[in-house]
Amino acid sequence: MKIRRLLPGLLAFAAIIVVTSAAYASCTGSNRVTFQDAECLHGWWDNNPWPVKSTFGVRVKNDCHLWGTVVAKIDLASCIDKTWHLNNTDRRRGKEACTINGIYCCKDVGDLCDRSDLVTIEECTNQWDNSYAKGTCNLSNDSASSVTADANNLTCSFWANCQYTASDGTTKRKATSVEGVDWIGVDKLVNCNGNLKKSFNDCTSTDADPNWRP
Repeated sequence: MKIRRLLPGLLAFAAIIVVTSAAYASCTGSNRVTFQDAECLHGWWDNNPWPVKSTFGVRVKNDCHLWGTVVAKIDLASCIDKTWHLNNTDRRRGKEACTINGIYCCKDVGDLCDRSDLVTIEECTNQWDNSYAKGTCNLSNDSASSVTADANNLTCSFWANCQYTASDGTTKRKATSVEGVDWIGVDKLVNCNGNLKKSFNDCTSTDADPNWRP
């Protein structure tokens, strides 16, 4: 009976060890980007070489908080590294009796280190799935032919078939497209009576029909 009662606790402890080990193993090699090379991570630190074991001061901030979470790795000498998840504009500060080796952005843990990290066909499609247009417009089954991503300009383009109300009152579909949409604004895409537009403000008064809004 005692062994049976111990098993759940042992399994839970083992799971914690596995998760912890994975966390420490992340943000290594090419997934560790210096803050100087990471567009979205602002960093600063100050080491005091004297006296020995004096504290370091560090500040980090997410410069792309609207795009997602940035994870900062504080690499410490002779101490356990710190991993901070930054999801707003607040500066995070820290002090410890240990020397800092560097500040890095973790590409494999957070959402991004550079905004271009998110401007891919897959991420543009994910943004589309959260848009107003999703309910009444369909992309092609082949995303490569209906979605393009421009990582240099941080934009997405879409080709879809959207519902509209014909003059006889029936619901039909037509091919439409919208290009050069800011990645961060893809979720605002709407179907304006069969035409893809970047936002409700782009719909003309003649387009404003309660049937097209999902």
